[in-house]
Order: sequence, then C-alpha cells, then structure tokens
Amino acid sequence: MIKKYVEVLRCGRAALFLGAGLSKPVGFFDWKELLREPAKELGLNVDKEHDLIGLAQMYVLRKGNRGGLTQEILNHFGKDVTGTESHRIITRLPLSNIWTTNYDLVIEETFRQEGISVNVVRDDDALAYSNVNAPVTIYKMHGDVSQLNGIVLTRDDYEFYDTRRSAMSSAFYCALVEHTFLFLGFSFNDPNLQKVFGRIRAIFRENSREHFTIMRRPQPGDDDYQYEKNKFELFVDDLKRYNIQTVAVDDYGGIADILGSIEKEYYKKNIYVTGLGGDNTACGRNFYHFLRRLGKYTIVEGYNLTCGFDSIIDTHVLAGAMEQLYKSGKSIEFFARFNLVPCIGNSPDLLLKYKEDMIKRSGCCIFTGNCNPQVGGEMLMKEYQIASKLGKLIIPVSAGHGGVIKDIWNLERDRYKKFNQNAQKAYQVLADAEKNNAEIIQAVFTITSLEI
Repeated sequence: MIKKYVEVLRCGRAALFLGAGLSKPVGFFDWKELLREPAKELGLNVDKEHDLIGLAQMYVLRKGNRGGLTQEILNHFGKDVTGTESHRIITRLPLSNIWTTNYDLVIEETFRQEGISVNVVRDDDALAYSNVNAPVTIYKMHGDVSQLNGIVLTRDDYEFYDTRRSAMSSAFYCALVEHTFLFLGFSFNDPNLQKVFGRIRAIFRENSREHFTIMRRPQPGDDDYQYEKNKFELFVDDLKRYNIQTVAVDDYGGIADILGSIEKEYYKKNIYVTGLGGDNTACGRNFYHFLRRLGKYTIVEGYNLTCGFDSIIDTHVLAGAMEQLYKSGKSIEFFARFNLVPCIGNSPDLLLKYKEDMIKRSGCCIFTGNCNPQVGGEMLMKEYQIASKLGKLIIPVSAGHGGVIKDIWNLERDRYKKFNQNAQKAYQVLADAEKNNAEIIQAVFTITSLEI
C-alpha cells in the first residue's frame, strides 16, 4: 500500500479522507459520544442505538429545533487543540486536496501552524472560489463549527444532501474517480458516501480506481472479541466491492507509523546537499568539479535536489544538475526536480528553520566541504544533528578533508556497520583522500539506494 500510494503522490493523484477517528487522540468525541447526553434526555441508551443519524433527528423533533444539538457541537468541537503527529505528517505530504466529515478545525489549524495556507470549502458556494495562494484545499463535506447553521447533522440533512450540496457531492464523486484515496479514522457508515461508492461501482464495475484505508482490528482484550473479529473480517471483504483495500493495525498509533513510512518513502528520492566550500584545489582535488558531478548524477540517478542556494557548494551542485537536465532534454522538469530556498541574509534562527524544513523533506543528506578553515561549522553541525534526530540517511563526504565534515564522518561510522559490505566499503571511500571524484560519486550513489 505504501509504495502504491507514494506512486500516486508523485504524480499528483493522491487524496486523503479524514474521519472522526483521527481527531479522537486530541480529545474530540465520535458521533456516539457526542450524542450520549442528548440520548439520555430522550430516555435512550446510545450504546444500544445503531442509527445515530436517526437519533439526532429524533432529538431535534422532540426539542422542536436544532439549538441544543448545535450547542453541544460548539461546546465540544469549538475548543482549540494541537494536532497529532499524524496531522503534522499530513502537512508535509504533497497533497492538494483533503476531504473530511469532521466538524473540528484541527487539520486546517495544523497546516497554518506549519506556515501553509489552506483553502477551506464548507459548502457549494465556496466551491466557486479558491485562494490562489493556498496549495491545499480542505473540503468540509458536513461543514464545521465555524458555520454552525450549515452543519450536516440530522436525517433530513442527509436526505436533502444531494439537493442542498449537489456541487459538493459531485466534486467528491469526481475526486474518487480521478484520485486514489487513503481513508483515515473513517467508519464508512456515512449514507451519502455509501451512495457515491455505489454509483462509482455501478458505472466502472471492476475497473474503478483502487483506494486504501487503515483500520484498527479487534484485539483479544476487547468486549465480545470473537464476534467483533468475525464482523471486522466480513466488513473488510465487503469494502473490496468498492476496490477499497484495508490495512489493519493493532492500535490507532499504527496510523502515524504508516503515515511516517509514506513520508519517508516519498522523500527518499530527495537529496539535500549542504556543506562548506573554499579553495577549489584544496587537498589536491578539483572540488568544484566534484560538486558539479554530484549535481549531474543526482539527475542521472533519478533523484531530486534540495539545497539552500546560499553557498558556493549549492551553486556548483545546482549548475551540474541544470546542465544535465538541459542535455537530456528535460529542462521542463526544473520545478519538479529542484527544491531551492534562498537563505542569504537571513538571521541564524530563521536560516536554521529553513534548513530544518528542507531536511524534513529529504530522504538523505549529503555533507561535504574542503580542508580550508571551515567558518560556519557550528551551523553545519546543527544541520547534522537535525538530520540525525529525524533518522535521515547521512552521507558525509570528507575525502581527506578535515574539520566538521570529518567529525560527522566519525560520528556516523558506527551506524554504517549495520549495512551490507558494499555499503561499508562505499562509506570508507567517502573519507579516502586517494580516491578520485568519479569513485567518490559512485560511493555516494551506492549509499543512497540503502533502506534505512
């Protein structure tokens, strides 16, 4: 599932659907808990009710209006919360559209906290307009607490959904046809969505697009375990009718682990290059030629380049990569293959923030430099510490050079002992002053293919 989903991420055909289960870890209730007190007022036990939409409808009919239920939603979902690690990982994935039936504001607030603009669509009217500066659109299919009058809540709301939100329903239908969805924390009990799935199945039959969901499987300690286990297995089989494949986890923490693996797999093809450069011929090697060759083979080997564009190292690596793109007739791929951040003139704190963001969006980090006095070694060591903490593949090319690059090579040496002999030999080449540029480049790209 991870490899398939990453493939559609890379071609811009991936989408997410977030259900109530993803918001539970931050303290929000699902529908059953939300309706527990209203059910008591009706003299009912919510644990015995399976038709929760009908329960909400009965409550509104008994009260004569939606005020009490709307207030319950505001009291619960109106509070400010911080997103989980799953939410933060989602902000780092290249997703252009996210769908949800949740009333809370967690996902959009998490994007904003990460400095990413979002376009939020809550109703049909909002579909006609978009924030051109927002790379991500969040579709709130049932509205949210910011516009309580438009919330989809009762059976009436569901029955009139295709009339009152026909554009939203059609947009979701098209998204399901064109994108591969990953459903997170979603129970698939929503009648409107079931209707859409049915329409797609009726039209495309066995040729509908494949989708995925991550669900918690019943555990031996759960109430009525054997019954729930059988029910779960039958439900998983039923989802296959709509070409929805299930990945089962033992607990909800597994969602964050899988999302982390998706992020890691996606950014594996991104190489972050950083270092300290001075004299081109220091240590008897044409250092700039090495950097250009590094840029060239980043493209040749199918990787993407991330750099800060703030040093002589970035300039030469980028020049080599650009030259290769033009020679191979792929200059149009510039924006897809390069992630460049101009860091010149920034304060040290802001510069480090930029570099941290670039490291997060990279699979491996190449540290290099020559043997001149290495002014700026403190910043480079901070970059290394960030990359190490994030578990990135670190490739320190010292090749006879001293200073902080050699320090990093020494720090990483024990880590490479767990890899195969080819990787260990390649790692030794990185520090060998007798090796030429071609041999060092070969060693670098032997290491980039490692699974960490």
